Amino acid sequence: MSNSTHWKNAPRGPKPSYRPGIKEKEAKAHVRQAYLLSKRPQNLLTYTDGSMLDSKVGVGVHINPNGNQLASEKTHPLGTRVEVYDVELHGIRRAADCALRIFQLTSKRRDVRIFTDNQAAIRRVPTLAPGPSQETAITVSKASHALRALNNSTTTAQRVPGHTCVPGSEAADRLAKEATKEKPPTSTKTSLAYLKPMARSRMKEGWMQWWEPMPQKWSEYMGHFRVKLPDRPMEPILHCRPTENRPRLF
Repeated sequence: MSNSTHWKNAPRGPKPSYRPGIKEKEAKAHVRQAYLLSKRPQNLLTYTDGSMLDSKVGVGVHINPNGNQLASEKTHPLGTRVEVYDVELHGIRRAADCALRIFQLTSKRRDVRIFTDNQAAIRRVPTLAPGPSQETAITVSKASHALRALNNSTTTAQRVPGHTCVPGSEAADRLAKEATKEKPPTSTKTSLAYLKPMARSRMKEGWMQWWEPMPQKWSEYMGHFRVKLPDRPMEPILHCRPTENRPRLF
């Protein structure tokens, strides 16, 4: 994974252990870390989470209070045509946007800490390669560049164990659930991660339509299975993966 001077990922530790009580220990360590970070006015701590209820997804962003400032909470409903993976990345994007708006009102250097319980989203953000949620990764990169240019701020994404009574994480989870109950915007996007399972489903349906009428099925078949889907359903997916003029992290 490539890192830059202004976008950082928390160092990878040892492979997560699934022994009983390990998440609780990680949660206690994080609470202690967050307490120490919050003592420095230079740090801005944000928590994000995504949720899906009744096929509706939403994002919650919780910004920890700092000094005389009160906690800030945001909800973002995203409709029904995105996956939880997209939502978790969208939460990081919203947190970076909120930090940028806050920093534009001040001239002091601040360091942004974005905490989420989705490791896959954290690994996706620094990479701008074509694929699911590329647009979101590019948007986060632009916000990170803007923060760097504004007052030399850094942006760090770090995993926090979910559902372990970490106050900021629990607040973001509550907000994400509330977002799924809100009315989504009139204009919503369909993500590539959402389209992929649909393409696989159509491929399976096409294969079954060809296979079921076969009289002997497995008993005498000696070839390879190759299914051509009608109407080329993967074509629109391939066209929505831009590969040129992509901003890069340095």
